[in-house]
Amino acid sequence: MSQIVASANSSLCSKVGHKQRGFTLIELIVTLVIMGIMSVIAVPRFFDFATDAKVASLKGVEASLTTAVRNIQAKANIEGQTRVTAGGGSGTSFNFDGLTLTIYNQGVPREIWANGFEQLLVGDFNFVGRGPTQLDTECTSSEFCVVDNLRMNTIISGKSGYGIFFFPKGYTLNDMCFTYYAFALGAGGFLDYKEVETVTTGCYS
Repeated sequence: MSQIVASANSSLCSKVGHKQRGFTLIELIVTLVIMGIMSVIAVPRFFDFATDAKVASLKGVEASLTTAVRNIQAKANIEGQTRVTAGGGSGTSFNFDGLTLTIYNQGVPREIWANGFEQLLVGDFNFVGRGPTQLDTECTSSEFCVVDNLRMNTIISGKSGYGIFFFPKGYTLNDMCFTYYAFALGAGGFLDYKEVETVTTGCYS
């Protein structure tokens, strides 16, 4: 009987000892290789997610800009000021919800940050300046930076008119990752085009 018990205890200890053994060198190497492969796959996806989030934020700015411009145009239309061509394109003063804006033909607002956009858009924006001298200015202090009164053809070849641009933190306008509102006036101050668009060609580079 004692021999049977001893044999059973010996077998149990052998199994317990077998379960408690450590990893072999080969198992550790295989684990490290697998972890290395997973990190190579996961890290680029993390950066893709971060970039996707920035693009989504730009699309949010685009939606807000579109709504703001349309609301201004709608009110101008109601008040009969859509035919404005004063001064061949100098615009006219217009009151919009307590804000004094400059509008042009068909009620399009001027592309200046201080012309009301700073009150119409909600978010973390920092105005860094105007014109082509800001093309290489990196956005560092806010979620979005703003450059206004920029000739469109200085950033988008062949595009006429002027625009106001919004680009995310960590980028410059020359990186081609931004949202803009732009318009152009033709002869006599009549509107040629007006658009709000997002450019993402440089967001993923």
